[in-house]
Formats: sequence, C-alpha cells, structure tokens
Amino acid sequence: MKLTHNKYNLLDLGNIIAVELFCVLKDIKTVSRFNVGLANLKSFKQFCKKLCLECEENNFNIEISKSYDKKQIDSGVTKISSEKNACFVFVSKNQKNIKEIKEAENLLEKKFNHKKIGELLGYPNCCTDFYIKNRTEAGEKRNDDYTLITLQKSKGFVFPFYLNNALRYFNSAIITFFPCSYSCPKAIDLSKKIFQEIQKASPEFTNFLEDKLKCVVIYTDFDGVHLIRDFDFEKNIIKYKTVESTCKNELNKILCEADELKIVNKNFIKVIKDKKIVKILKKNCGIMMFK
Repeated sequence: MKLTHNKYNLLDLGNIIAVELFCVLKDIKTVSRFNVGLANLKSFKQFCKKLCLECEENNFNIEISKSYDKKQIDSGVTKISSEKNACFVFVSKNQKNIKEIKEAENLLEKKFNHKKIGELLGYPNCCTDFYIKNRTEAGEKRNDDYTLITLQKSKGFVFPFYLNNALRYFNSAIITFFPCSYSCPKAIDLSKKIFQEIQKASPEFTNFLEDKLKCVVIYTDFDGVHLIRDFDFEKNIIKYKTVESTCKNELNKILCEADELKIVNKNFIKVIKDKKIVKILKKNCGIMMFK
C-alpha cells in the first residue's frame, strides 16, 4: 500500500504522519505538527528534505505516554520530559509558518496563542473555540483529552466516519484534532476534502482508511479505547465478534468474552454475554458508531 510524492512513500512514516504531510504538500494545511522520537529525528528531517519541506523541532522535549501498558489513556498532548525521548516537530513549505507557530506555542515560557495555532494547523474556527473553552475540564478531569467532551456536545451516537479521531491510538485517522461535535459541518467538509485528495493519489489507502474508521468505539477516561468490528446493529443492540483495545485490562477481557452491547444512551452501555448482562458502563465513558 502506497501514498507517494516524488516517488517517496509517505506511509513509511506511519498512516497519521503520512496524512499530515500529504495535507501540507497539497496546501490543505500551511503547517502540520506531530511528535517524533528523538532517535528518529535525523532520518525524519532527511525525509522531509527529500520532499522539499521545512522541518523544525520545538524548543522542548516531550515524554510519550505508552497507553497500552496502563489503564489511563492520553490524547497525545504530552508533557515536558527530562528523559528527552521525543519532541514535537513542525513541517511546512515555508519557514515563516514554522516560526509563527513556534512563537504561538512556547510551552517552556507557557505562552500559547491557541487561535493562531488553530489557524496555522488548519482547524475550523468553531473547533478551536471549543478547544479553548473546554481546556480546564479536559486538563483537570480528562487527562487533557477532549473526546468525551466532543461526544457530550454531539447529538446521538451515530456519526460520519470522516470524524473518527479515536483511531489515532491505532495509527489511523483523517483528522487528529478535536471537533466541536461529531457532526460539525466545517470539520466534516475539511475531512472530506482531505479524504478526496488522498483518494486521487491512492484509492487503495482510502479504501483501507474507510474500512478502518467505520467501527464502533467504546471510549473511556481511565480504561482505554476499545474498537468493535464485524458487528450487526439493530434496535440499539450491537452483536459483534472482534475487539481491539489500547490496553489488555479487565474491560478488554470482558468485551472480548461478551457478544452483544445494548446502548441505553451514548453514555450508558450494557455488555451482554449469552443474553446476560456482565458489565454496565455509565461513568467516564461513551460509545460512538462511525458509519
């Protein structure tokens, strides 16, 4: 599977980074930001140079949290680390854009211009405003993750696959920012534009992405992210066979052994095995079906 530019396969860097770089190359975004392990930084910069892209790390190092070996998950907005195992990098066609976003996001001096950051990263204004408005709740109660806050602002639990950002934990997503709702028209339009541009370059990769993103997601604050695949849905009952999880914990085990979910509402789920309820989820969790 390939997504190439000037004969180089962007997917060699991973699905999400490939999409982000593609957006810069196609002028969908003026600048992109993501984390890169310090051990890979030199080779990553060399790759960007081959693509005729400017690449520069931020002025601080970060610690990459390993969500697969703990109950708690994180959004990828990580913290300054003395271990120096990773850093944020900015990629753009223009050095001026990188300078602007580095000035707008200076974690060491605790200076943030979130409006400017959102603008440079190509986020819809409403989604940037949502991020700013909910920073306290996300930081203090949800490990700096906005997914369940987005779900709170969304009607129902069935949403277009274009906005499935929960799969960033599984290295697949079209968008990685937090939309103001899972039916935000501006976010959907942006994601569709990205998807359609990628489709022109690599139908195989977009088929892969669409298949991957169409799933049921059980999202929790402290017990991981769980994907339900190979499912049938009727009258708020999901019958399923396959589960993928960010961590092997008690909830993962229960979901793997069960065969049905009954959705009472988007924050109230009954897990069923052989027609018997084996687990009730209704605190610090939510369910989303992306179609």
